[in-house]
Amino acid sequence: MERLDTVDRGYRLRLVAADTILSLESKMKLPQWLLCMLKEGIQTQSGLDYANSGTDQAAVLRLFVKYCLWYEAVEYVLELIDHWYKANPIDRKKTASVWFPYAAVDSLLEKMDDCNVAPEVKALSERLSGAMDDHLRRIGTDSADYKYMIAAQVARN
Repeated sequence: MERLDTVDRGYRLRLVAADTILSLESKMKLPQWLLCMLKEGIQTQSGLDYANSGTDQAAVLRLFVKYCLWYEAVEYVLELIDHWYKANPIDRKKTASVWFPYAAVDSLLEKMDDCNVAPEVKALSERLSGAMDDHLRRIGTDSADYKYMIAAQVARN
């Protein structure tokens, strides 16, 4: 699969493999090697240009949501956020430098709230909500800092 599943093909083969396994038995855990492959785009990516990485983070997240893999979905989003935090602050401040699967995260939170019968799911939902609130605050701070930097450059010229 590694030879055929490339960035040029959008890593679709690993998504199809995961979807096939889960469609046969949705309660089955994905093999660790396949989970690692699904997360590979986060771990190997340099910079924050998710949209051009070839990895469709939203598709991976939608796959986890489709099969109610709440823990895997939350961990995946937290890894995306962690990668963003570790990026160069200057890159984080550039306008439109980051594409993030906000709609997929909102869908995840909504579906988790719909079926929050289990206390573990509620705890995961709260953990994700807190992480997203922090992420959005940091984006706001970065945006304000960037506006200030641009205003200072304009004032100097």
